[in-house]
Amino acid sequence: MKKILTLLIGMVCVLGMNPTYAIIDLVYLKERPSDIVSINVVKIVLENMGYDVNLFPVDGAKTMWQAIANGEADGMVSAWLPTLHSLYAYTYEFDVDNLGPNLEGTRVGLLVPTYVTIDSIGKLNAYADQFVGGKITGNQDQETIFLTQKAVSAYRLELGTVFGVKQVTTDILKAAINNQQWVVVTGWTPNLQFSRWDLKYLNDPQNIYGGEEHISTIVRLGLQQDMPEVYQVLDNFYWTLADIEQVMQWNQEAGADPYQNAKRWVQENPDKVMTWTGKIPIIRAATYNMDTGRLHLPVVEIYSEGQQIGTITANMRSRVNTEPPLFELEQEKQLSLTPNPIGYGSVLQRILKRNKLICGIRESLEQKGFAYLDEKGRYEGFDVALCRAVAVAVLNNAEAVEFVPLRASERGELMRSGKLDMLSRMTTWTTTRDANWGDFIWTMFYDGQGFMVKKESGITTFEQLDGATICVARGTTTELNLKDSFVQRRLTFMPFLMNEEQDFTAYEAGQCTAITSDKSQLAEGRSSFTNPNAHLILDLTVSKEPLTPVVPHGDSQWVDIVRTVMLGLINAEEFGITRNNVDFMTNSLNLHIRRLLGVENSFGQSALGLKQDAIANVIRALGNYGEIYERYMGVNGIGIPRGLNRLWTEGGLLYAPPLR
Repeated sequence: MKKILTLLIGMVCVLGMNPTYAIIDLVYLKERPSDIVSINVVKIVLENMGYDVNLFPVDGAKTMWQAIANGEADGMVSAWLPTLHSLYAYTYEFDVDNLGPNLEGTRVGLLVPTYVTIDSIGKLNAYADQFVGGKITGNQDQETIFLTQKAVSAYRLELGTVFGVKQVTTDILKAAINNQQWVVVTGWTPNLQFSRWDLKYLNDPQNIYGGEEHISTIVRLGLQQDMPEVYQVLDNFYWTLADIEQVMQWNQEAGADPYQNAKRWVQENPDKVMTWTGKIPIIRAATYNMDTGRLHLPVVEIYSEGQQIGTITANMRSRVNTEPPLFELEQEKQLSLTPNPIGYGSVLQRILKRNKLICGIRESLEQKGFAYLDEKGRYEGFDVALCRAVAVAVLNNAEAVEFVPLRASERGELMRSGKLDMLSRMTTWTTTRDANWGDFIWTMFYDGQGFMVKKESGITTFEQLDGATICVARGTTTELNLKDSFVQRRLTFMPFLMNEEQDFTAYEAGQCTAITSDKSQLAEGRSSFTNPNAHLILDLTVSKEPLTPVVPHGDSQWVDIVRTVMLGLINAEEFGITRNNVDFMTNSLNLHIRRLLGVENSFGQSALGLKQDAIANVIRALGNYGEIYERYMGVNGIGIPRGLNRLWTEGGLLYAPPLR
């Protein structure tokens, strides 16, 4: 019987990273276990890149934000937003650079054991005498204390509050659970208390503690210019609750060293670390056959900037030179680097090999418009049609698409990871995203932030919103645009902050006079109302939102292919080529039409690896741009007038280069 010994090669090489010997200063909250874990993981990654990283523990969040705003520290990965650190986020908004979430699904609130029968903060008074000491116990950080005192006031709670060190709170919780007593404490996620005991958050109808929070990365102004490589890592840094809780669990073991445990996690997760640095190759497992004395190394894939640039293959044999035998590995042939083409053609080849396109769309699929599931469970919508159009052009099959529903916060990471062939998900083209996410192709929907009111309100102008309560999604650019638009006009408003971008519940219930969002989202929400005609989307726009498909950086051929399909849809509408007349139009005397449909000469499709009739096939399957628009966004969809999305010949912004 053959004996196979599996050898794990624990080596991770860093490609193209020369030591810089620059010093990086990072701050974190010394009493919060999750902060200790995150900051040490970042430290390890930067040290592997050749940087000298100093960690500075601080006692309070205010000190941490101040250090970055003043330029005394380079960054942190510990900003709890949008609620817990909201004061500091507003105070230092223009003094720091917010790189966005690095951990989502976090939360702050009041915790009780699951055997406690109440589920809401509002019910605490009815059972106040059943809770240990008649008090809420909490940890002594100023932000949690402030929110808890605010909750006591807002809910008129009869329970007192006691705030102490973390261990005291844990001991009180443990003792109460051991005796099956009712107890209420402040708590947060991530927290290992949930793995020790069965706990639940009390519902917070007044939203004092906020809803689902996230932890963001904050850096000093100028870091991108001073240390672009460090800025890139901090900007890309993103992981999950499972990741951070794994390291937190290791840190609970006797004699645990947080630094060594962070190093262990980095070594065990090279794929994820590569998405942060873009420059770490992966060396996988090898097998050794003890009968033949041969070590078989699998193909080692080498990545740079998220793209595979080469492979290493090798065979090795053993030499027995001691008794009992010890194996000395002798290289049988030189390791060889086989470069793969960088960029050009790689995405198309992957798609052809798997025979499907992988396309990111929005996660919420309940409302018609950009992306939704029809009554048969089939993906439909404006963004979906753009994905299908590319699949037809490349594979001649509108069904050869794997749709990946994702949240807005996941877009950047997935684009940088190369796991998506394209993203068609209500994504605004911005300069920062273009630099960091991928290549934006061609704007297919010109949107903008607007306002919706009930017609019975009589409001038709911006000035009539002065002093009104306005519903807006918390922690979004929409909220910032809202503030700016009122400040510029010297008007006032009262915000009603919502936790979801597409949550129209408060507006429908009359808790605000108006709701603001992208006009397309307002139209989608209105279409789901019992009486859509009772609501008016005002004829005013306060922001630019050019919604544009995105493809990964690094493959110019793929950029050109997707752009060719987008422009083909626009040109088809301009030439009057429709789903019904496309075959007739192949006989047109217009040379541009004949080029577009692939019956005479070429407009460049052959050079890109597309068939001559690729655009004709797209139009046969889906129609031209105007047909797709009207089917999902226009009169047959959610009822948004074409507006800026009209052809340039009709006064709109839709324009495609000439076919020559």
